[in-house]
Formats: sequence, C-alpha cells, structure tokens
Amino acid sequence: MSGMARPIRQTPRATNDLQAIRNSVETPEHINDGYETKPSAHLGRLLHVPHYRKTLHGALAIQSIGIDKLLAECLHFSGWYNQLIELKVNCNCLEL
Repeated sequence: MSGMARPIRQTPRATNDLQAIRNSVETPEHINDGYETKPSAHLGRLLHVPHYRKTLHGALAIQSIGIDKLLAECLHFSGWYNQLIELKVNCNCLEL
C-alpha cells in the first residue's frame, strides 16, 4: 500500500474516547488548543493510526458525520461556509 492511506478501523473504545473529548468542550471547534491536543493528534493517537493524513482522513470523517451536523455544531465553520455559499449565489461562479 505504498503511498496510499490505510483504512481506519475505529474501535468502540476509540469511539468512546473521542466522544469524551467532544463532550469535554463547548463545541468541536474548542478542541484545538495546542499541538498535542489538536484534532488530528487525538485521532492519530486514539485510532492508532501513525500514518493519519488530515487531508484524507479528515474529509472521510466529515463525510461520515455529515455537513448538517458539522454546520450545527461548528458555528465559526458554519459562518465561513455560508459566506462561500453566498459568494456562489452572488457571482454564480463557484461549483459547490
């Protein structure tokens, strides 16, 4: 599998640990408070994925969570996302 990311096998323990991290903060956006506690560090450590790639695995996680839940829980991201949608509507030039 050279150059390719291996699939992540999420265990019940990892799911519980990740949920505990989420429950410990006001919103998912509050998780990122340092190098060792950034979301990708938590994911790589708890999922036992030393080859965790944020650009690949993060997109897969968002796909699994769903954009509606992400927008509801992450207000800063939601504001940014809605600005992009508004740009698309106003200029009719982006494919979103």
